[in-house]
Amino acid sequence: MRFRPVNEVLAELKTLGKLILFGDDNVMIHRKYSGELFERMRELNKHWIGQCSLAAVKRIENVRLMAESGCKALFIGFESIDDATLKHTGKRQNKPSEYREVLNMLHDHGISTWGSFVFGFDTDDPEVFERTAEFGIEMQLTMALYAILTPYPGTQLYRRLTAEKRLTDPQWWLGGDHDAGSPYFIPKQMSREALREGWQRAWQRFYAPSAIWKRWTVRSQSSWIQTLGYLPINIMQNRLVKHKILGGSQRFRSAADFSPMSAAFDAIRTTASVANPATEREHEHSHADGPRRLRVMGE
Repeated sequence: MRFRPVNEVLAELKTLGKLILFGDDNVMIHRKYSGELFERMRELNKHWIGQCSLAAVKRIENVRLMAESGCKALFIGFESIDDATLKHTGKRQNKPSEYREVLNMLHDHGISTWGSFVFGFDTDDPEVFERTAEFGIEMQLTMALYAILTPYPGTQLYRRLTAEKRLTDPQWWLGGDHDAGSPYFIPKQMSREALREGWQRAWQRFYAPSAIWKRWTVRSQSSWIQTLGYLPINIMQNRLVKHKILGGSQRFRSAADFSPMSAAFDAIRTTASVANPATEREHEHSHADGPRRLRVMGE
């Protein structure tokens, strides 16, 4: 794994606007490198969002450092709220019993959280959808993304489902609308239809108006994303559920070009321009040659 020199990254950051997106899968994958970068970012006075593993944000010193460097939101892959599923998938570092403590720590440091969850594992029962949606509401996640397990070619999952004769379309990726035909396998504890309908219910429950209101929490350290931005972002997600998740509209990004982090960044950037018009002007100036993402690690 290669890392860009910290001085080079800082030099690029200085040419960009106020709001930054780190495109790496885990901004804390190398603690020493990230520690130096975030320590030196303090003086830049930037606001940034990125992706991070649960293992990294369990440590208070990491959360504090990210917050002081300007972190305002993190996309975190919880994957599941069930211990049996996490053990089955090898995600032993994710411990549901610790989720509440981690989320409270992030809230207390002004970092909003977008949680990601996957449905369709062999250990998932028909009640997993309601349990997962209610968990997100109770934990007051800023946003949540729910995905259906997908057997990508060349993966161990694809080979296993093929051997078990559970694939329903061995070349599903050649189709036009990947969302419409999902899931592409036969689940173990429910029908394909039940998996898809449960996935839809989870989206619908989490982004229902009553749930949006119940999830909204503002603390002393909350940033503008959690205060001014929370309602516009969630109203946008409510529309996405209505038109795309339930209605199947392709106008709300197709499966081929949908990027969770980019979608979040677009929504947050729009809110930032309302909160501070100068932010949008800076962004337009620094992106005159088209959209840019700053990928710091793991090139």
